[in-house]
Amino acid sequence: MLGTSDQDDANHITYASDRVTLAMPARRARWERVQVNARVRVEVEHVLQRFVRDHDTTVQSCVDLALEEFLTRRGYPLRQPADRLAVAAEAVVSP
Repeated sequence: MLGTSDQDDANHITYASDRVTLAMPARRARWERVQVNARVRVEVEHVLQRFVRDHDTTVQSCVDLALEEFLTRRGYPLRQPADRLAVAAEAVVSP
């Protein structure tokens, strides 16, 4: 229902005033990270900083999630940790 301040944790949807917004999911596990050489427009950085403040999250989490969603929607899903272990085990076993 619009106009309420209820949050649906299962779908990460927040109903605020006359618009529906998506909240950040719970913080992610700490995985090994690498530096990517990327720059964004000033306008994007301003909105990103506002989102980070409003949702008590980090730029790292936002960028990581955004890239994961972008790649998955374009047919490049990331492997889950269990999938990575299975691939590593196959590489060790394979001649």
